[in-house]
Amino acid sequence: MSMRNLLLLQNKSAKNCQTFIPSYALGFTWSGSHSELIVENENPDAVIIATGAKPFVPNISGVNLPEVVFAQDVLAGKKDVGQSFVVVGDRLVSAETEAHPANHGKKVVIIEMRKEMVKDGEPAVKHFLLKDLQEHNVEIITSATV
Repeated sequence: MSMRNLLLLQNKSAKNCQTFIPSYALGFTWSGSHSELIVENENPDAVIIATGAKPFVPNISGVNLPEVVFAQDVLAGKKDVGQSFVVVGDRLVSAETEAHPANHGKKVVIIEMRKEMVKDGEPAVKHFLLKDLQEHNVEIITSATV
């Protein structure tokens, strides 16, 4: 399928997603009551829905310190994590955040409360992500709290 005809529906909090959308996208529109009509009129090959979810901020002492950063800021290149860092949590976005710097030679440690990493991930994505983390010597600590 040719992806020359792509439409992005997003809300105002997801504006920064535009940097990740290919140049062949039709354009951007804010979601609202006319979203269905826009999709019908544009007849795109694909629709990307960017909801702009807000991160969960755990109740951990020191979470507001300057060296504490959010996953989406690291992935978007807005924040640098230095040569070594700890990631708290193992949701898919957290795991992607861990893999990116690890692929660039940085030391990464993951701390997760559950017994299993990326439990909520799609099986194929989870498999390759965990393989990537292992190949880059990411230390994984499960069944732990901060």
